[in-house]
Amino acid sequence: MDHRPVSAPIAIRPETAADVDAIGEVTQGAFRALENSSHTEQFIVKALRATAGFRLMVGVRGNVVRVIAWCYARP
Repeated sequence: MDHRPVSAPIAIRPETAADVDAIGEVTQGAFRALENSSHTEQFIVKALRATAGFRLMVGVRGNVVRVIAWCYARP
């Protein structure tokens, strides 16, 4: 994954159905080199997508380059 600074801005928006494959690829790439990763994070994201409080946003610069995930929790 290329972490060099770039000049083009990244637009943040909610994911769409068309983003699902790219989100999986970005997620895999983010964890690929980690020794303590089970390398199943893309499947975890897929399962969480089906839960009520989970939201996924993407950073886009022509294509999906970042993934932002969060879920709502009750106090």
